[in-house]
Amino acid sequence: VGPTTIATIVGRFERLETLVSVTVPVAVGGYELGGPAYLDFGLYRGPAFGPTAFWVVNPFTPGSSGAVTVMAASATRVAGSFAFTAVSPTAGTVPPTRTVTNGTFDLSR
Repeated sequence: VGPTTIATIVGRFERLETLVSVTVPVAVGGYELGGPAYLDFGLYRGPAFGPTAFWVVNPFTPGSSGAVTVMAASATRVAGSFAFTAVSPTAGTVPPTRTVTNGTFDLSR
């Protein structure tokens, strides 16, 4: 397992109709969201809570930022933490930003 192996981690909160997706290298280390290829973030809100909306962290969206720390990486497990401020690229989205702190993931197969 090396830095060219990637994992896309998707979490869904059905009650809130929200989907979180982050893609990171499967390699221990700290990674800036919106930095190197494959390090991105998307947060989507479904239509049950008003118009469908999304917020992103990427180098093309001013004001967005975040980081992922991969603390364990192997062929069978990836674990770490994340924090970010995501910005909606769509004018008029309320709220215009979403902030997450102290996010964690620990996935095995």
